[in-house]
Amino acid sequence: MSDSVLLKMIKEAVGKIIDDQGGKDENGACKQVIDGLKPLVLAGIEDAVKAYRDKTADHNAYESSLGAFIVEQNPYASWEDLDFPGLPLDPNGENPWVRRSGVLADYNALNPLPPDKPIPGGIVVNFSYIDWPELKDYRDDEHPGQIPPAEVFIKPKAEIDLTSRPVPFKNRFYPHNVVKAVRLRYTVFDRRYAKSGKEVTEDGLSRDKQISYIMILYSGGDSQ
Repeated sequence: MSDSVLLKMIKEAVGKIIDDQGGKDENGACKQVIDGLKPLVLAGIEDAVKAYRDKTADHNAYESSLGAFIVEQNPYASWEDLDFPGLPLDPNGENPWVRRSGVLADYNALNPLPPDKPIPGGIVVNFSYIDWPELKDYRDDEHPGQIPPAEVFIKPKAEIDLTSRPVPFKNRFYPHNVVKAVRLRYTVFDRRYAKSGKEVTEDGLSRDKQISYIMILYSGGDSQ
């Protein structure tokens, strides 16, 4: 949904509330005041949305890219075979598909942890990875003020297929102190009838949906 469509919907909803309240006034005295406030309220909403759009343009682009990246990483099916639920508008909201947990579950970007409060330890969760030398972190403290060369972020092609390489260089574990976890539940069409690309195949068989989850983990003080 574009910002223009969202602004239009908000103004229509607020305008209807104002009009309804004015219609309840039998003697008309309050209606005059309400009618005078209506253009000011709607103009204030438009200014707030415009200011938000100007301030968060880069953030919105990143959010869209991040969401697309998460969906692209799904290992089971293509975009067309995924069914995602609606997300709650309230950052603290939950429903059967979106659940939150952790010591900082109730804190978010609209209500961040106060700077005078220490970050709690949380639960230690291990992240495992293959220690390819060409994918090591480029530490700014080791190269202060320098722009990393492009080849740092490019994994060179292996002489053989990575999936058939018998033993990785090193398989390591990095412990993260997870202070907040968000679980997103979604469904995937059964892959047995994936060729049809439809909920009901030509043979009349129904494609079942299997439940899957996306786990988003927020780290506190990392430890090694």
